[in-house]
Amino acid sequence: MKVSSELPSRERSEPSECASRVLLLTRILAVPPRRSRVAKPRVSRAFATYPGMPGWPDPNPEGVTYRARYATHPALLFVMLFLCLADNGHAGVNLWTDRGPGIAEITRLTATATSQAMFAGVGNRTFRSTNRGDSWELLYALERSGNVRVICDPRDPNLLYAVNGISISRSTDKGDTWKVLGQGFSALAGFGVDPVKPRVFYAWFAGQRIARSTDEGLTWTTILTDDSYFQSFSIDQKVPGRLFAATGERLLISEDRGESWREIEVPVPIREMVSFASDPKRLYALGETEVLRSTDGGYSWKGLDLDSGSSVYDLAARPGSTDELYLARGWHLFRSTDGGDSWTQTPFPFSVKSLLFDSDDRGLLYAGTGSGLFGVRVDVDGWLSVSAGFEGLRGGQVNAVALDPTREGRVYAAGGQGFHISTDSGVSWRSSNTGLDEPIAIEAIEVDPRNPSVLFLASSWVYRSTDSGQSWQKVAGINSIHDIQVDPRDSNVVYAAYGYIPWTFFVSKPLPKTQYGPQGAVYKSTDGGATWAIPSSQVKDLYVSSLAIDPADSLVLYAATSKGAYKSTDAGSTWQVTVDGYCTQVVLSPTDRRNVVVLGQETVNSSTDAGATWVTHRRPWSGYDDYFTRLAINPREPRTIYAGTTRRGVLRSTDSGATWETVNSGFPRSPYPQLAYYAGVRDIRIGADGTIWAGTFANGLQSLTPVDALFVPRVAHERQQQWTGIALANRGSQTRTVQITLLNPEGRPVWGIRNPVPVELRPGEQKTLLTEDLYPFFPEMSGWWRIDGTGNEVTAFFSTLSPDLEVFDTASADSATGDQFVFPNLVPGGKTQFWIVNPGPTETEVWFELKDSAGYLKHPVVRRTIVDQGVLVQTVEEIFRNVQVTQSDYVEFRTDEPVVGLAYLEDSSRFVSLLPAQAIADASSLLFAPQFADGPAVTTSVSLMSVDPDPGTVRVRWIDDGGEIIGRERDVTLTPYGTVQIDSASFFGLPPGSGRSGYLQIASAWVRLTGSVRFRDPDGEKFASMLPLVHEGRRSLVFSHLISTSDFFTGLAIVNPGEQAAELTLEVLRADGSVLATKQEQLSAHQRLSRLLTEYFPQLKGQSLTSGTIRIASDQEVAAFALFGPYSLHSLAAIPAQ
Repeated sequence: MKVSSELPSRERSEPSECASRVLLLTRILAVPPRRSRVAKPRVSRAFATYPGMPGWPDPNPEGVTYRARYATHPALLFVMLFLCLADNGHAGVNLWTDRGPGIAEITRLTATATSQAMFAGVGNRTFRSTNRGDSWELLYALERSGNVRVICDPRDPNLLYAVNGISISRSTDKGDTWKVLGQGFSALAGFGVDPVKPRVFYAWFAGQRIARSTDEGLTWTTILTDDSYFQSFSIDQKVPGRLFAATGERLLISEDRGESWREIEVPVPIREMVSFASDPKRLYALGETEVLRSTDGGYSWKGLDLDSGSSVYDLAARPGSTDELYLARGWHLFRSTDGGDSWTQTPFPFSVKSLLFDSDDRGLLYAGTGSGLFGVRVDVDGWLSVSAGFEGLRGGQVNAVALDPTREGRVYAAGGQGFHISTDSGVSWRSSNTGLDEPIAIEAIEVDPRNPSVLFLASSWVYRSTDSGQSWQKVAGINSIHDIQVDPRDSNVVYAAYGYIPWTFFVSKPLPKTQYGPQGAVYKSTDGGATWAIPSSQVKDLYVSSLAIDPADSLVLYAATSKGAYKSTDAGSTWQVTVDGYCTQVVLSPTDRRNVVVLGQETVNSSTDAGATWVTHRRPWSGYDDYFTRLAINPREPRTIYAGTTRRGVLRSTDSGATWETVNSGFPRSPYPQLAYYAGVRDIRIGADGTIWAGTFANGLQSLTPVDALFVPRVAHERQQQWTGIALANRGSQTRTVQITLLNPEGRPVWGIRNPVPVELRPGEQKTLLTEDLYPFFPEMSGWWRIDGTGNEVTAFFSTLSPDLEVFDTASADSATGDQFVFPNLVPGGKTQFWIVNPGPTETEVWFELKDSAGYLKHPVVRRTIVDQGVLVQTVEEIFRNVQVTQSDYVEFRTDEPVVGLAYLEDSSRFVSLLPAQAIADASSLLFAPQFADGPAVTTSVSLMSVDPDPGTVRVRWIDDGGEIIGRERDVTLTPYGTVQIDSASFFGLPPGSGRSGYLQIASAWVRLTGSVRFRDPDGEKFASMLPLVHEGRRSLVFSHLISTSDFFTGLAIVNPGEQAAELTLEVLRADGSVLATKQEQLSAHQRLSRLLTEYFPQLKGQSLTSGTIRIASDQEVAAFALFGPYSLHSLAAIPAQ
């Protein structure tokens, strides 16, 4: 913005130094007059200690204390009570968190030579266990690498390799850290290491090529090409030099590491090879539905006798045996004791995808299934017994969710193959399938509201439990049930939604009418589910998918069917159509019986008069397989609806379905990138505490607790040294009273002060507060603020400052949390201090990684723990000891619970910058810095990094206000997880100090990016300020503070990154919320407005404005920054739009 290089020149008389400091501070933060302090009576010195603040000094050594006044203050008791009530189990605070059972679909299993480490593939994620499968952890280092296959070195248990299609990486510490050996490959399908020559690698490229490297991947030589497509490539681990390559119905064998090949005809295309450790000549080959056997090293083959048709997934040979085999095929696990001549189906009840024997315990077989990992004991009485499923491998399919209405923390989940119970809000789970005939696809769970120990399962059959799901009994007489509802006033009355489409429905030839078309009905039981009848024929032959009962009048019943929504007022005896068209779900508000919502695949129909009238809203997008799946009404606010979708995660509407916004912070993408619908939502429920539970197609059970709060991760106060300030602005139409609670690093409310502090904000009002005035009797304190009651309408930013403003910078107070972040900036020779807040009710683990500019680790991973509602405060040197930190290094960290992070950066001159931790989930292929200047007063630098495991080219453009490129655009190649610094105009081919000003556009078609921009004076002697790069535009923007006086300015830069002109409305509001000035602006595509506030609004010149807010409304998405400070530029603060 123009202030950066073209500052207005003003003549003024300078006040005294002391007066200047008071004036500056007052004008920036609008400090209210200091109130007089009234001395309190002397009390016992026992009150002079500070529980909850270990090591804090007595602020009043003379013995006069103000502690007694607040020790039993009702407000303090309210805080403690509030914190207890705010415990939302273990759901993720403002972040979707996986809370489901360990039922992920395991498609790959491998282990080191001694089974010290095991690896399981779940879609494009890789998990590791170091205790033989008892517990598992996600390998975050590989999470962003796509569909990774881990290969264990046959000799060294610490040595691993990972292949992801375009690169090969190696780990020497069982997967903790990885180094890229080669990248830029095309269609890399497989990889292997020679069993006796560890420097010799082999790579199989899907298509027509197999290559060999003799220098650990530095160079490659093609050793085999073929016009046909290679289906598989294998290295014989027992016969050195023997290789196998399968293409079509041919097998190519080399005995000399690929120098020569011999072609063998095979009966079917080979997908995978399996060898015996005890007999090198015994080989097995897996086709799509066949298994072949060779007893001469692969030169002749025989097909084994199997029933035709079922897919073959994996084959495992028991160590030490030449004849005992286990075959994963179709929906069953088979066993052979004669080398595959005959097979017996085992009683193992799950569909197996992968098999692996423990190398030390030869009787233990690991089975990866569609519902998790199991340990199969094969030597108990000569037959099979199944251990419990292993925890930690979360994910998989969850079709149905239910919450116990009377027992807090009790959650039920049902997947494609079983029923699961948690009594601690999803922290731990156990399966409960006693009485269920076989693994079944459960569609719904119903808890009797009058007697929660009674449960029903809806599936191909109906099951009933009278002991809270410990055991089950099949209910005779009905099947193909999609929903069950128990009368809230009479537990004997139960309704079931029946819907069935016969297979003959899909046959093209004419059939009798009774053999095709959907069938359905509403069943009713009056004896608790023992017997059933159809009370009405009016909804017969309609596919019934959902039911709802009026909680106040159980005679009123709703049904969603294939031809509309029906309503009954006589307990199902008669029905009337109330909504036409295909309907999938009907829901009643738990707190307002007249509020009814009917869901169609493309519509949401809402009624506020029990179905007498309806308002229909269509989905705001198109696509035949992109639709609503399930919805739930917020029990605290009936107009707020959460809806699951097939491809868009979870949406929220606060106006009964008229408009929608995504609520997907932390919501996982499909584990199979090519199948986006695998991230689809199958069920959604909302607890009484507001926690949302979403069962998904392949990502397990996700949980989110929306918290109406803002988080300030750093509050530090040291009298006469450093203060913390906060500016609050209410952009809503209702008065809001927020509660500002100060918590200490141990996560407890600070005692001895007024805590929380209520602040009332009328519509449009803005207030600024300082720790010096909030807590006048405390000389020093440290912790974090939680600001409750914002109604998602109050915005805020906070400042750290010294009384003389030698220390001064700002950052946003935000409600967003995350679990994977980067700190892109470090200050060698100064102070880099991290403040990481855990706002949830459960402690969290934090893993820190220090990386260099090429993305390589410089220090082993460091682990820390943050207590519930606590804050971790440590410098980079305290975390990473005995390592030299450079300016191009960065820190990446991850947590197992949602957190908020901030970097406090203090250079050698004591100039301070505040930079929020950058969430990896927010990384984007397109970023903007709305302000980039290289002038005599302010210089700008940008730190840019890639969050992806692949190299990629990034194009950087410096664009002026008119949309023209300044200097030359630059293409920069970033290494995996690499960084680049843009320090001055010389980056764009211009001499430093060019005086040019504009904005940066940073784009890549290959990688996702994150980073920050830093403003400072050219000599580094006056100020420094940082902001995150902008990753998304907005149509509504708020700046929670402004200042415009004869001494101070506010500058505002607005960028239109789109292809269409933007119509802007700018408003300046006084602190009381009244409109001071407004104007219209048009901003053409790719152009920028960069002006002082008094240049946008000339009528404000000469006015002394020390508080207020700025609002921007646009019909297109725009990006914006604001800067404010004194014209002398001895300090400067940058704030982002909110």
